[in-house]
Amino acid sequence: MLEMTSMKIMICIILKFFIIGIPSKRPSIGHLVLKWPPVCIFNRTVEAQLTQISAILVSNMAIAIELMTELVMTVLRTTLMVYPHDVVDRGDGERRP
Repeated sequence: MLEMTSMKIMICIILKFFIIGIPSKRPSIGHLVLKWPPVCIFNRTVEAQLTQISAILVSNMAIAIELMTELVMTVLRTTLMVYPHDVVDRGDGERRP
């Protein structure tokens, strides 16, 4: 449940920057794609929803940071195969509890 929530938050942040763009002089790729007429109809709705989601994230930044930290730790645990903390190296090259 917690991992799904953090994944949703990350996806929302990525989509926000893709569609709305990072504040700069150059428009984002999302702006260029969303100028295409069939897509342009949905642009305002999606942009408003993502802006609202990002506002909620800013107001609950502590929760968002906690969820993102949990996501990063989960990824590290699964991809790097981190050993459990109770396993120690006794100096002879073998790792055992």
